[in-house]
Amino acid sequence: MGSSGVTNTKTSATYVKDGDFLRVEIVPGSHILKPGPGQHYFLYQPVSWRGWENHPFTLAGCGKIEASSQQGERSLFRDAVGQQKLTFFIRPFDGWTKRLRDQCLKSATGTITPHMFIEGPYGENASLSTYENVVFIVGGSGIAGALPYLQEYLRLKAENKTLTRDITVVWSARQAAMIQDIAANELKPMIGREDIRFHFHVTTKRGFRALKDKLRGGSDSEKEVKTSSSSSSEDEINIESGRPSIRHAILGTIQEVNNAGSAGGRIAIMTCGPGGMADEARAAVHAALKQGQRGVEYFEEAFGW
Repeated sequence: MGSSGVTNTKTSATYVKDGDFLRVEIVPGSHILKPGPGQHYFLYQPVSWRGWENHPFTLAGCGKIEASSQQGERSLFRDAVGQQKLTFFIRPFDGWTKRLRDQCLKSATGTITPHMFIEGPYGENASLSTYENVVFIVGGSGIAGALPYLQEYLRLKAENKTLTRDITVVWSARQAAMIQDIAANELKPMIGREDIRFHFHVTTKRGFRALKDKLRGGSDSEKEVKTSSSSSSEDEINIESGRPSIRHAILGTIQEVNNAGSAGGRIAIMTCGPGGMADEARAAVHAALKQGQRGVEYFEEAFGW
């Protein structure tokens, strides 16, 4: 997919300290952008002593801005109701992303409105809506690779324009706070649905201990805790301690679908995470194919910033 050129934006950047990530929300100045799954964009910020800096980021979500019922919420976008808003999750490492985080930390609200330009989109939609079953294996900020597909699924499902009927999301992250924050925001419309199953994992003892300390409950021996992604008990989510068994998640789903025969349909496996995670997922799919399982396709989203 080709680029629509460099476009001015309205931008809001918030550092979620406990989750150690930046949520960057952008309203492009151009109305010709068509954001969607599988895309990445270059974000440009003019820096007086360094000229222009640009970095590629995976699109984590998109949708039209709705009028807020809360006074002052997203005040930057108050005059952009009805326009498309693009969301990006950024891990602050060195250089520009670290400076962006530091700017947020200096703000009393934790949010800043930097001057940015956007270029894109680049990338291709994997057309997952043509598969009856979809499994996402994602790590850390790699949830950005799955979110636009999940949003697309909700829209197409409401319009009865998708073959997909069952989705499994296996997401592991170092910080439970990252999972909680995104579950309470971007994932909120999907939590609790029977056709979308989430498996959340915190991969570090420190991250899981911080979650239990926050909830002030449970013994040290527990490997799973329940936490709410909002004020509603219906939005309760389970977060497990330790790395997920990617092989088990993939082969288990494939076996379950194949046991249903032709009624089970086809399966799409998509990964967006570190190299080791992608290698494990790829090996599991290869093992299934060697066992004679059919109707399985593997997709890999680029995992970067």
